[in-house]
Formats: sequence, structure tokens, C-alpha cells
Amino acid sequence: MSLSEIQPKRLAHTLFLDFVGYSRLTADSQAAVQVTLQNLVYNLPAFQAARNDGQLMVRKTGDGMAVVFFQDIEFPLAAAVALDEVIKHQSSSLREQVGAQFRLRMGVHSGPVIIVDEDGDGIMDVAGEGINIAQRVMDCGDQGHILVSAAVFNAVAEKEHWKSLLQDLGIVRVKHDELVHLYNLTGQRPDGTIIGFEGLPRKVHEARARIQELVEQENSREQTENRTTLTNYALRAALLVGAFVLVGSLLFLLWRNSTINTGEVKHVAEVIRKNKLAQENKNKKAPAVTLATPVPTNPLENANAVVHANVPNVVGMQRTDAEKALAGFGLTLDLSKQNPEVENAAVPVGSVVNQSPPPGEQNVRGGVVYVTLAKATSAPIAPTPEPQPQSAYTGVLVDGRSFTQLANAQTAGLFGPNDAPLYTASSITSDEVEAIQSVGISPLRLTALVAGPNGVGLSAEDVEKLRALPETIRAKTVILRP
Repeated sequence: MSLSEIQPKRLAHTLFLDFVGYSRLTADSQAAVQVTLQNLVYNLPAFQAARNDGQLMVRKTGDGMAVVFFQDIEFPLAAAVALDEVIKHQSSSLREQVGAQFRLRMGVHSGPVIIVDEDGDGIMDVAGEGINIAQRVMDCGDQGHILVSAAVFNAVAEKEHWKSLLQDLGIVRVKHDELVHLYNLTGQRPDGTIIGFEGLPRKVHEARARIQELVEQENSREQTENRTTLTNYALRAALLVGAFVLVGSLLFLLWRNSTINTGEVKHVAEVIRKNKLAQENKNKKAPAVTLATPVPTNPLENANAVVHANVPNVVGMQRTDAEKALAGFGLTLDLSKQNPEVENAAVPVGSVVNQSPPPGEQNVRGGVVYVTLAKATSAPIAPTPEPQPQSAYTGVLVDGRSFTQLANAQTAGLFGPNDAPLYTASSITSDEVEAIQSVGISPLRLTALVAGPNGVGLSAEDVEKLRALPETIRAKTVILRP
């Protein structure tokens, strides 16, 4: 589908990203960042699938880009997760390419956009609320964050493989006093690395602190008003009691001394009246009593202070050695809140297998580096299975009839949500189909989630089906042709 056939106003799912610290780079490094970022994004399976179907537009922003998908709301989420994984696994080579640590932040939003031809040259561009909100969602994040709007969360809330990765951050006030409900996309991959960044974004922390401050101010104001009201009631009650006492005393004197003359009675009444007026004037001049409300200290103030440091690489160190290495840079070590320990038989027990934030010069929230430690494996290592006869295999049927790019493909790869290769797919002969049926194994039917020139991506549920197959069974994938 060509851009000229796209309707002027459409619902779009936008992935907005930029390079953190771009303005501080040299001109050569900035040019290298633009080329490298474009190559990384253009090679993502979700990007290629959407481009092949004509359901994608790209707007470059100098220090980043906006990738607009018009087909599936899961495409920008899958693209963000895949891009995050590539950056973390290729951090060293990317640093050599651009001359600085490759640091991104990303935001995803779903909303209406308008297709425009601003210069009248036939080159289409995209604009509108969907793009603007996506950028403001991204602006709320720090280095490594993948933030998602409520519109995206509501659309994928029933999909467990996304819902389990989205953490509610609450409502944040952004540019033009707009309120945006944010979610942080983070979790742990099978290899122990963290998706995105699990720390609280600085703007979210500031928004929560401001709300807490306003609540405390309102409570203080109400307490002051209540104390003033109680003081006024107490003064009025005292005056009333005093008046009753004076009147009672006067009546008592009249009763005890019936010989008192009218002039004396008037004199006593005048004295009582003057005393009452003097007491009222005194009370009016007395200042209102206001008790100071102690200002509570914020225990999170030091914990959320930003420390600028060159974070060392502590992966592979024992915990005590890692703590000493971090202390040399003014940093402290703490275990990851979500994944303090993981089983890893390939490294010594107690050594660091993952750290967040990653190595490099950057701002560290609270001066704390969160790590995941290796623990002993609970299950013994299974012996290597005996080779099985070549006839013991199953067929994996992938319905590729809706993906025209597979029509003439002879081989293709099956990939999971993180682009991890699972099986090699190829055509199959009728003899092989009969061999599958003769051994009493039913072919496992799957439906591809995305497809590109390099392979077929499967949903998380279908990946679990494949991994549940016995390792002794050789898998052969059958692509159903259009």
C-alpha cells in the first residue's frame, strides 16, 4: 500500500526514541549515531514486516526518530524490546562505532495522526496528537527506560506476555499541563539481562514528591484553621460563663441584702458592664494562637539524589569485590528488587551476572547500582541424550499464507519474542509427511505473529509449545504456501 493511499487521519501506534546526551557529542559522533540508530531500527523484524506491508512511516528528529505503525499495536512494543536487547548485547561494538556509550530512551503511545505534505513536494509526513503524546511519554523517561501510555496498556492488558512486563507508574503532568498515565516496560530475560530500566524515572519521582508536598500543605492549613476555630469557641464560652457568674453574684447580693437602695444597684450593674466591656476589648486585642506544624523530613530525598559517576563493569565479580569496586567511584551496591538471584551453572555462586545501570559515565539514581547474583542450580545436569533414528521427528506447521514474502522462500527461521532462533524451517516432501504420520506424531500447528525476510516470529504461547517438545525429537518446520 503506497503512502498516497493512506487516509489523511488514522489511528497510529508510535515508537518515539532519542539518544541521551546527543547534544554533548562531537559532530562526527552525532553523524555516527544517526547512521547507527537508523541501521539498528531498520533491521528489526517488526520494522521490516510493517514496511513490507506498507503500514509504516518514519520521522527523523536529529537525535532520534519516530516510527509510526498503522497495523498492529504490538509492533512498537516488540520493536522497543528487540532494540533494547541489541543495544545491551552489543554495547562494546556500538561504543566503538559512535565514540560514546550508546544510550536510548523510548516511549510508546497509540493515538490519531494526520498524513500531510507540508512542502508540497509529494513527500508525505506524519503529525498530530498521536506523535506529540508519544514524545511526551518518552520525555518522562531516563536512560534505558521504555515508557508506555495508558492507551497502549489498555489495548494489551489481556495479553499476559505484555501485562506481566508493564509496571504502573501513575499519572504525571507533562508539557502544556497535560496529564499522562504512564507504565514502565521492564522485566528479566532468560539470560538474566533486564528489559528496559527498572528504576523510577526522575520526572515521576518529582511528580510524586510534589503531590506529597501539596497534601502536607493542605493538611497543615486545615490543622491551623481547626485550632483557630477551637480557640475562638473557647474564648466565647469563657465570656459566657463569666457573664453568668457576674449575673449570679448580683442576684445573690440582692437576695442577701434587701435593704440595698436603687442607686447602689445601678452602681453595681455599671461596674459589671464596664468589666465585661474591658474583658471583650482585651480578648479582641489578643493575637490568635497558631501552633507551628513540624515539617516532616523526606526519607527518600537522599535515596533519590542523582550521582554522576563513571559506572565500572562488575559483572563476573564476587559481591564483596563488586562493592569495593563501586565504592571507589562513590557508588553503593544493592540487589535487584525483582531478580536478586538467578540460577546460573556457568559462573561461580555469588558472582554478579547482571548490573543496572550498565557500565559507563552517567547519572545514577541514589548512587545505587542494582545487581543480580548467581545461585546454585537446584536440578542436576541431565545426561546427554542418546542419538535417535532420523525417522523420529515431528512436523511444525506454520500458517504462512497471509505473509506473501514467504511464498517463494525455501528456508526460513522460527524466532521467539526476543528474536532467539528456535528451529530451521524448510519445505517438506509427501514422503516426509507420511513418515511423520506413521510414527504416530501429530504435527504441531502454529500461527506466525510477524514474518520478515529473515524468518517467522512466534507469540510467547507458541514458543512455549515448541520448548515443550522432547529434545530427542528432531523438528522439521513446514510452511503452508499461499
